[in-house]
Amino acid sequence: MNVYHFIKNEGQKDFDLLASLKNLESSDSEISSNIICFETCLRKIWISNFDFNSISEQNSSLKLNSITSSDLNLEIMNDDAAYHFLLEVLCGLKSPVIGETEVFGQFKNQVLKSLSSKHPLFKVITSIVADTKNIRSKHLTNLGSSSYGSLARKYLTGFKSLDILGAGQFVQSLKPWIEKLDIHTHVYTRGPEKYAEVFQSSKWTLNVISEFSPLLSEKPKALFICAPIDLKNYDLSTYDLVVDFRDLSNLDQIQHKNLKVLVEIFKEIQKDNLQAEQKKIEALASVDQASQLYIATMNHRPFGWDDLSA
Repeated sequence: MNVYHFIKNEGQKDFDLLASLKNLESSDSEISSNIICFETCLRKIWISNFDFNSISEQNSSLKLNSITSSDLNLEIMNDDAAYHFLLEVLCGLKSPVIGETEVFGQFKNQVLKSLSSKHPLFKVITSIVADTKNIRSKHLTNLGSSSYGSLARKYLTGFKSLDILGAGQFVQSLKPWIEKLDIHTHVYTRGPEKYAEVFQSSKWTLNVISEFSPLLSEKPKALFICAPIDLKNYDLSTYDLVVDFRDLSNLDQIQHKNLKVLVEIFKEIQKDNLQAEQKKIEALASVDQASQLYIATMNHRPFGWDDLSA
């Protein structure tokens, strides 16, 4: 197994592994179809059973553009290192919020739900998911104060209304936390019909983004920005609180007397979080053990456990 990890940084050009393959011919379509792509707000990850650098030495049509470029923030891992890295990511051990669940949920939605049992990486992916669940249940429970949802609920204490820009996976992860509050919540998105089923059992109102107006909500009111929306033409001064959950929040240069941006949110979550740090150490030890077991299994049973009865 090979993992290609691209870290998103502000001001740096984007990278797409598939787009970097030169002249991918129809005879090599198996390669692109076997690559698993996974993306979060902070990183892009490609998982493959192909080593593209080795393949490119044999097949000039598969050379990668800038794969070893020093200015490209790309990390390449193989076998146990790749397995170890994926476990860390999915367990929330590489996230600013230790043990957060959003990334694992995104992985299950983006990868696991659509993965065929015939896919060459099916066994290793299901193994990673099983190990992730095991490690999380053993070491990363009871971290309620270390989540976006719990912090969002803390921010909203005493508020009467909330406007949310965006309706995707992150907003849906906040939903159970915010719904426990008696607060009128209005969600604005470009395609409300896409999320109608998700929010149909909720008291939240779902609106098209063109209908967004800071003047409509009841005070005291808050605004959560959870999507890449241009806010330069909006007067946000009517809000008592603005929370910007975007990873590139300073691009819009939002001015507000009570503005919280992602960097500040990370600091609040991490403050006095010694318990989470200790749990992270314990979880990393389990990640090491799971990775060693994985590579030992591959070395002794390269075809998996099925070969026992072959």
